[in-house]
Amino acid sequence: MPADYSAYQHLLIERPEPGILKLTINNPESLNAIAPPIHTELARIWVDIAADSETRVVLLTGAGRAFSAGGDVHNMRATWRQRDIAHVMREGKQIVDRMLDLPQPLIALVNGHAVGLGATLALTCDIVFAAENAKIGDRHVNVGLVAGDGGALIWPLLVGPHRAKQFLMTGELLTATDAAALGLINKAVPAAELEETGMAFARTLLGLPPLAVQWTKLSINKTLKLVANAAFETSLAYEGATMLSEDGMVFTKMLYLVGGRWIDYPHVIEHDGHLFIAFAGGKQSVEVLKVKLADIDAVKMPAAPLIAPVESAGPK
Repeated sequence: MPADYSAYQHLLIERPEPGILKLTINNPESLNAIAPPIHTELARIWVDIAADSETRVVLLTGAGRAFSAGGDVHNMRATWRQRDIAHVMREGKQIVDRMLDLPQPLIALVNGHAVGLGATLALTCDIVFAAENAKIGDRHVNVGLVAGDGGALIWPLLVGPHRAKQFLMTGELLTATDAAALGLINKAVPAAELEETGMAFARTLLGLPPLAVQWTKLSINKTLKLVANAAFETSLAYEGATMLSEDGMVFTKMLYLVGGRWIDYPHVIEHDGHLFIAFAGGKQSVEVLKVKLADIDAVKMPAAPLIAPVESAGPK
């Protein structure tokens, strides 16, 4: 039966053509960072789509200039004492498991950078087309976390263990062109052609027998699920542990010291008792903050959140 998507406030849902559903992560002011309400909706949406008799192909993209910057680092700062790690990890597993179990083919249109959880969302799709100006990578380690919410699962299957370790242990970002050459994604195209490339492929799938397409997808995904069943819960547990580790807390304290002025994940260099933290500023500038290591150690995090938890008012 047709699905009712009216309850979703943070995901835009459209039908560009009969049989095709377009799902857009709608948090463009924060580069589609996955704040908790969005995370929750991404854990639920795939169940509703699976039961939607009017949908045979799904497109996934991001609003504005990014696909998704991944986890919401501002929210990490705002709710560091309120986060229920077990709940976050449970939802993270549901997102990936339900994407893999979704019967309909799922096509990612990576319109801009896809980082961390954003990269996982894109790479877990069945087909991935990316704009040539987009970059893809998983920078969990750069903020003191394990790439546990899907990165450690999907990257080795796509590019092999050695390359996966190279990219996941360093946080290196790949251009869409390089990602296509490595087999991480299907194709890099000019940004102006991305939407039509996805729609054309969706129409091709619509012209084929639906059960044959769906069951072929699910048969291939059995391999991914075997790996997920063997390792995914472990990698999620490691990520949850690092959220509460010294590595993770140092990053949280740095967020406190810079007042949350974070647009992209930072680059940090330690020298002569100081950390030099470089991060993106306004109008494509780069700001560098010099902080004494002793100041980070001395930070006493307040018992209450520094600011109220992030709540979206719905589509903008």
